[in-house]
Amino acid sequence: GGAPPRRWKPQSFPPREPVEEVLLRGRRAQKGGWVVKKGKSAATVEGFVLEEYAKKGFSQGRHTENGLWLCLFTLLNYDQLYGAEGAQHTAWSDFPLNFGALEPSLRASLDAMAQWSREEVEHRLKRVWQEKKGLQLKYVDWASWDLGFLTQVASHVGGRVLAAVFRMLLRAGRPDWFGGFPDLVLYNPFAQEVRFLEVKGPGDSLSARQKAAIQVLLTSGADVQVAHVQETKNK
Repeated sequence: GGAPPRRWKPQSFPPREPVEEVLLRGRRAQKGGWVVKKGKSAATVEGFVLEEYAKKGFSQGRHTENGLWLCLFTLLNYDQLYGAEGAQHTAWSDFPLNFGALEPSLRASLDAMAQWSREEVEHRLKRVWQEKKGLQLKYVDWASWDLGFLTQVASHVGGRVLAAVFRMLLRAGRPDWFGGFPDLVLYNPFAQEVRFLEVKGPGDSLSARQKAAIQVLLTSGADVQVAHVQETKNK
């Protein structure tokens, strides 16, 4: 116990970027879920929010959480992960067995990626997709992802955001220890805007991991919101 010596200084942290929070109200469906499309169907809370944001012009959206970033990390770093000299693979390994040993070269490539233009991001993503499509990669579901949507999202957020998120993945040490990123990624084709949205239902709040992930996105320049969904009581 006791007070620390006067020479000690409290640890300082960079100020947090405030995240915009919005409130959405909806009705619960009788059999669970949330009512969408004038009561004709029910959805998860994320599906309800996707429907609400489609009305705001974000007509393209997907519930991705960390999957978007793991997919993009795999594709945009494919050469370092699977083609680099010394990368050790087996038939059952998701990433190189010596993933940690490749960290210095990956960090150097991320420093370069942070300077990529939107055109460079688009070019590299399309090249890898076209050359490697069909290969069995755990974090790339070729049938599920649409190249057009992936390209729109990746090129609009740009190299700086991508590199910042990927650095967080490297700090995690393993892909399955990486997480906390927003539930939804939305794209407005008319305004050409990409937005990341963390969805919170009644009584839910942000975890420490989610707060950290949101800060990585905000400080690198991404558009992020937290949507709180509350129930509208029937009268």
